[in-house]
Amino acid sequence: MPQRFLLVQLNDLSLRFRVDLEESPESLRRPGLLFHRWLPDGEKDAIQLELEDGRSKMRIWFERTGYVRRNQIVYDSSRNEVDEKTMSEQGVLHAGAVFGELKTTVNDKELLALREQKMGTHEYLSLAEKLAQQLMYPTFARFLDICRTNFGQYWIKQLEAWDSRKTSLGLYCQSLHLQWSSDDGKSWTAFLPNEPVLVVKSEGYKSSNQLQYISHESWDRLVKATVGGYKPTVAATTLSLAHEFMDKGDLRQAFIEGVSALEVAIESYFEANLDPELRKSMAQFLEINLPARVVSAATLVGGNSKVDLGMLLEAIKVRNRIVHDGWDPSRDAGAIEKLHELLKGAALFISGPGFLFPSSHFMVIRQPDSEWKKLA
Repeated sequence: MPQRFLLVQLNDLSLRFRVDLEESPESLRRPGLLFHRWLPDGEKDAIQLELEDGRSKMRIWFERTGYVRRNQIVYDSSRNEVDEKTMSEQGVLHAGAVFGELKTTVNDKELLALREQKMGTHEYLSLAEKLAQQLMYPTFARFLDICRTNFGQYWIKQLEAWDSRKTSLGLYCQSLHLQWSSDDGKSWTAFLPNEPVLVVKSEGYKSSNQLQYISHESWDRLVKATVGGYKPTVAATTLSLAHEFMDKGDLRQAFIEGVSALEVAIESYFEANLDPELRKSMAQFLEINLPARVVSAATLVGGNSKVDLGMLLEAIKVRNRIVHDGWDPSRDAGAIEKLHELLKGAALFISGPGFLFPSSHFMVIRQPDSEWKKLA
């Protein structure tokens, strides 16, 4: 019997976006990347990128915006009056927001959902999720990561991966000023797959998350640690950094710092709790692979009931894939849960007042005292 093939018509689609890179107090205002004696000149200096799906392409660029005031170029996103001679003599120049265009293909059903603005449909949402998680985010985030890391511009706001617990896809796309065109850029329409709203999927998640802020009981621990002369250790500082990266949406660095904190914490735990002679006998133990050390150490300190060891070991695997294979952890649906267990696991071995892992993204919840006590 002859084979039959289903031909799927693909249509060209263009998307354009803008990402505001500024993240700093007004007293230290730095709009985007800072350049020296030169600014990229719009689309003429665009970076051309091939995306991972093999058929999509992205361009990103900076508009040369600003004007001359008192022989100095001042950044102003609404004016394009940069004088090239002044630019070539000025040591630091502000580049502002980064602009981009993505060219890809969509099937007939996806294109129809866009044209008829069928918000909330499977076709529109699945297309938006693919754009956010597989095309735009990983490539663009990598560009920003290089700027922050190798080129030292750590103040640039990171592009967060879409997190369904925090925002709808509509709000995420709106934050990128995302628009689409199917007529080669002759007309543009807002790309809005569903309502742009803040969302938190689970009441239980919202309530339990709020236990991570300073309570009366944890305030007492804070006071005791301060009065008692406690100083955060290297392990504690590294763990705090992992938590910060996680909350900012930089899952890659969160896994790397989290596993580093775990390794340092285990070694420091045995160093603090064993006399010198016994520590010598632990030398071989500290050389075995990290998963084996974690299971053995957690069993010793009674941490099996406090941490999901399976998830903790999965977190170590994710970190190894990041370091050795360049894996993007945002593709892992359980990445946040694994990170939480990683942080809790490292905290088991660090002495002091304990740890809390609150989020700067929160929604105020009010419920009866009895309900809070059940969660605690």
